[in-house]
Amino acid sequence: MGDEIISFDEENVFAADSNFLELFTFPLTAGDVRTALHKPNSILMTQETASRYFPDEDPIGKQVLLGRGGSSRQYEVTGVFQDIPENSYIDFDILLSMSSFPAVERRSWSWIWTTFETFVLLREAADPGSVRRKLNSIPRKHAEATLQRAMGITFEDYIKGGKEWKLYLQPFTDIHLGSAMVINRLNVPGNQKVVNALATAGLFVLLLSCINYMNLKTSQSTRYIKNTGIRKLMGSAKWQIATQYLVESLLFVFVSIVIGILLAYHILPFFGQVSGKEIDPTALWDLGLLGYLLLLAVLMSLIGGIYPAVLLSAFTPLDVVQNKVTKGRESKVLRNLFVVLQFSISIALIASTAIVYQQLRHWLNKDVGFRKANLVSINRVEWLDNNRSFVEELRGLPGVVNASLNNSMPPTLFNGDQFRSQENQNQSIPLNYTVADEKYLPTLGVELLYGRNFSEIAEQEKYSVIINESAVRVLGWEVNEDVLGKKIIYYDAKEPFRIIGIARDFNYWSLHADIEPMAIFHADNPVMGLRGDLFVAVSLQGNDLPLTLDRIRDKWEALNSGVTFDYRFVDEAFASSFQATERFGYALGIFAGLALFIAGMGLLGMVIFVVEQRTKEIGIRKVFGASVLQVITLMSRRFMILILAALVLSIPVTVWAMDKWLLDFQYRITISPWVFVISGVAATFLALGIVGFQSMKAAMMNPVKVLRDE
Repeated sequence: MGDEIISFDEENVFAADSNFLELFTFPLTAGDVRTALHKPNSILMTQETASRYFPDEDPIGKQVLLGRGGSSRQYEVTGVFQDIPENSYIDFDILLSMSSFPAVERRSWSWIWTTFETFVLLREAADPGSVRRKLNSIPRKHAEATLQRAMGITFEDYIKGGKEWKLYLQPFTDIHLGSAMVINRLNVPGNQKVVNALATAGLFVLLLSCINYMNLKTSQSTRYIKNTGIRKLMGSAKWQIATQYLVESLLFVFVSIVIGILLAYHILPFFGQVSGKEIDPTALWDLGLLGYLLLLAVLMSLIGGIYPAVLLSAFTPLDVVQNKVTKGRESKVLRNLFVVLQFSISIALIASTAIVYQQLRHWLNKDVGFRKANLVSINRVEWLDNNRSFVEELRGLPGVVNASLNNSMPPTLFNGDQFRSQENQNQSIPLNYTVADEKYLPTLGVELLYGRNFSEIAEQEKYSVIINESAVRVLGWEVNEDVLGKKIIYYDAKEPFRIIGIARDFNYWSLHADIEPMAIFHADNPVMGLRGDLFVAVSLQGNDLPLTLDRIRDKWEALNSGVTFDYRFVDEAFASSFQATERFGYALGIFAGLALFIAGMGLLGMVIFVVEQRTKEIGIRKVFGASVLQVITLMSRRFMILILAALVLSIPVTVWAMDKWLLDFQYRITISPWVFVISGVAATFLALGIVGFQSMKAAMMNPVKVLRDE
C-alpha cells in the first residue's frame, strides 16, 4: 500500500471481555478464539470491515490506529469475524479488548457505574428462579463500599431513602421483544405491542378473505343447487358433497399461498424499506415457516369453506324443484353479518392508522422547551486541537446566531449521577447532567425562570450549576428564587456546587419519555469538565442554510484535515426517534387499505347477488314509473344501514385498543371523534360507489327484457 493512509469513520465499535468469544458463537474466519481478546490493544473486525482496511491482504497482525492526535492508540488485528447476521441483537463492525481501557480496571470498585452489559451462561441443569434469588444478596454484599465512598451512606440508608437496588436476570432471547425490565444498550429493542398489533391486523385481513369466500360462495348458491340435486339423485351422500366443497376451498387457499409466497419474495425489499429492517427473502423457504403456512392453509380452508359446504350439501332434490334456496332468511342474515364484520374491521384499521398519525403530528408540533428549528449539532469536536477557538470563529460567521461547546445535545443526554443537597446530606438524588459553556442556554433558546446564566469569566463559574424545574422539585424545594444560592454536593468534588439559575424544563430526550431532573455544569468545572465526546450547538438563521453550513465546513476542514465534517439538525434527530411509530403507521395503513379493498370486493359480490335476486322487482318498479335515482336509493338503503352498524361496532373496539397503545407514550393525544367520522365516510363512499354503480346498471336495463319470460 506504500505510504497511503486509509481512514474511515467507524460508529459500530464495541469492547468486550476476554471470554466473549467463548460465551457467544460468533465464528472467526481468522484468529484464535482463546486468545484474540486477551491482550490490551487487540482489535477484531468483521470480514466486510477488514476488506475495507486491508483489501487483498491478510489482516492478522496488521496495525490499526484508532483515534487522532494525542488520544490515538495503535491496535493489532487479532481476529476476523464472519459478517454479523442482520437479525443479531449484538451487532458490531469492530470489537476491542476490554483490557485496552485502563479506566475500566480503575473503576472496578464502583457499583454505580452501569455502563456495561453483563451476560451469564447458566449450566443446563440450573434453575433460573434459584439464580434470581441468589442475585438479590449481591448488591447488599458488594455495593456498601461504593455507597460509602461515593455518597457517604450505608446500603440500609440508601434503601430506606426509597431507592431500589436489584440485579435482574433476563433470558437473552427475551431482550428484543420481551420484558422492558432491563435496559439494554447494545441495540434498539423491538416493541411487542407493535408486533402483536401488526400480526392481529394481518390475521384480520386473512379473516376478511375467508369471510369473502364464504359470502361469495353462499351468494352464488343458485349456481350450485342443481349440481347438488343431480349428485344426490345419482346417489352421492351429503358428506361426499360437503367434502367436495371443502377440497375446493383448500385448493383455492393453496393456490393463493403459492402466489402469495412468490409475491412476498419480490415485495419483501419494499416492506423492508417500510419497516426499516432488512428481511432476507430466502427465509420464505424455511421449513418451519412452510409448515406454519401449511397449517394456515388448512385452517383458512375450514373457516372459509365449512359453512358453504354444510349449506350447499343440505339441499335435497325437492329443494331444487321448489327453489327453496332463495327463500331462506338465515342465509340473508348471515351475509348481512359478514358485511358488518368486514366493514367493522376495515373502519377500525383506518381509524387506528389515523390515530397513529395524529400522535406523530402531536409530537412534531409539541413545544419541547427550546428552539429546535435551524439548530445544528456538530459531532466529534473532541478531535479538534483547539475546539474553543473553532467555536469562537463560528460565532462570527454570517448566518450563525450563536454557538456553544458542550458534551451532549438533545435528544440524547449521556451523563447522570447521584447528588445531595447541602441541606439534606443523608439523601442522594439522581440527576442527569451535561457540561457546557455560557452560550449553551442562549444557543438552544432555553428560558431561565430565575437567576442568571453562566458568565464569560470561567474562573468564577467552576462551582456554579444551573438546574431545571424538575431537579428543584426532586431536591425537595419549591420552584422560586429562594433556591438560588443553595448548594448541591457531588462525591468527587472538593466543594459544593452553587445554584445560580433555574431553567425551564425542556425535553433533552425524545418525547417518548417525561422530562427528568437535569443539571448543567460549566465547561471549566474541575470535576466533570469537557472531556470525551464533544459537540458544538449552532443556531442558524436566514434563508440560505446550505451556504452557512458550507462556511462551517470550511472552518472545520481548515482546522481538522482528514476528519469528516459530521453534523445533524436537531429537529431531524427528534423526528428520527419517531421512526418506529411512523413505520408502524405505514404498515397499519397498508393493512387498512387491504382490508377495505377486500371488504369492498365482498360487498360487490353481495350486491351483484341481490341485484340478480331483485331484477324482476326492479323491472316492475320501472314499469310503474320509478326513476333510476329511486331504484338506486332503494338498493342502497339496506347497505347503508349495514355500514352504519359496522361504524357503531368498530368505535368501542378501536378506542379500547388504541388507548392501550397510547399508554406507552408520555405525551399522548386524546382520541378525536372526527377519526371515526372520517373513517365512516370513507367506508360509506366506497359502499355507495359499489352499490350505486351496480344498482344503476340494473335500473337502466329495459324492463321489457327483464319481464319477458313472465
